[in-house]
Amino acid sequence: MSEPTTITDGREKRLDEIAWGSFLAVMGGLLLVPEQTLPRGLWLIAIGVILVGVNVARYLSHLKINWFIAVLGLFALAAGVTALFGVQMPLFAILLIVLGGGILFRPLFHRPAHP
Repeated sequence: MSEPTTITDGREKRLDEIAWGSFLAVMGGLLLVPEQTLPRGLWLIAIGVILVGVNVARYLSHLKINWFIAVLGLFALAAGVTALFGVQMPLFAILLIVLGGGILFRPLFHRPAHP
């Protein structure tokens, strides 16, 4: 891996490494526990907390938020909570609509750099 070139790059790299390490450790830990002993949707809640948490840390560190990952984290949380309480919601369809809408509307709010 290449070395970070600025302080900001170093903070971003550190946060990314913490997120990946947390993700892998949580998933490994959950895989060790028998499926019957864990509440339904717990893994989605855990992943959602990690994805949202890393973006909160980025925001608090004055770094650019990765909105795609933040939205995925919010949907993972929503899917986990609905599974935990046994509520049926078309979250995948809603996720596709939100992501598609974001792609469609991004050009309206994005200002191209002037040469």
